[in-house]
Amino acid sequence: MKDKMCCFDGDRTFIDENEIEKIRKAITELVENGVRKFCFLEKSRIDNIAFSILDELKKTYPDISLGLVFPNCDISAVDLTGKPFCRYDFFLTDIISFKTEAGWEIKRWNYYMVDRSDCLVCHCTARTGRAADTLKYAQSKGNIEIINTAEM
Repeated sequence: MKDKMCCFDGDRTFIDENEIEKIRKAITELVENGVRKFCFLEKSRIDNIAFSILDELKKTYPDISLGLVFPNCDISAVDLTGKPFCRYDFFLTDIISFKTEAGWEIKRWNYYMVDRSDCLVCHCTARTGRAADTLKYAQSKGNIEIINTAEM
């Protein structure tokens, strides 16, 4: 059986302690329900928060894997043993920006990440913007679990 994977995105709003607890609760429930792979683009505030929470959960659930979405790169040409890459267990890569108009790369990378995931944890308060577009894209797929902590 394929491991379920979760990805993250969020808007630029401030994430306070109350919101961090919502993110912690959502991630903990996913882990307790069997999700073991988590991927990050490292382009939103929620990424760092989620990474810290999962890094702590790895002490209890050592089979958790953390991945970096590494778009537009020949991964064989990169030293993945040093910082900041050594903290990741796997990498997702494609040549997305070669196929995308300038300025739209991050949006396409988010879609790439969503396409490979079974769930999205996001913190999205806006109706427009990159995170809102990612949320709408995930909703349009219909086969991905979505947890928007801004609505919890």
